[in-house]
Amino acid sequence: VDGGSDHGEVEMQIAEHFLTQVISIVPIQYREEEVIAIARLLSGYKNAQLPDTHMLLGERNVSIGNLIKDISNHLNSVFDLDFSADSDFQSGLHLHLQSLLGRLQKNVSIPNAHLNEIKVKYPLVFEMGLHVSRIIETTVGCEISESEAGFVALHIGAAYDRLTMKYKHKV
Repeated sequence: VDGGSDHGEVEMQIAEHFLTQVISIVPIQYREEEVIAIARLLSGYKNAQLPDTHMLLGERNVSIGNLIKDISNHLNSVFDLDFSADSDFQSGLHLHLQSLLGRLQKNVSIPNAHLNEIKVKYPLVFEMGLHVSRIIETTVGCEISESEAGFVALHIGAAYDRLTMKYKHKV
């Protein structure tokens, strides 16, 4: 298995073990590319724990930590949603922004199979994703696709659910 720079050997072993466990329950086949994709995701989570990451995009040195603060402040001021204490939101968005900036550097886009569903079922959350995408565009100087706005909306929707669950009581 290729131990390239995007994923480490430990992450590859974890990914292979995970998929082995899955196929013991669900009779499916997987390709090596899927193992590598999971390993990259795991590597990204490990890197997302850094207090701040700077990435060079063109001439701009982008601070992901500052970008997340700007996004959190915007969501709080415009939508009255305070995600500043939500570490899952912070680290998940950090990982997503690292991946997004990497894709922008390489001029790669990925489709969002759930985009139409997000737009129809969760229009407010999607609108928040569009707002956040505009902040990202201003910061990085690149256009952010609607698919990426949908991915960002998923982070916001999950954070919103966590925030509102604190105030819900089972009766």
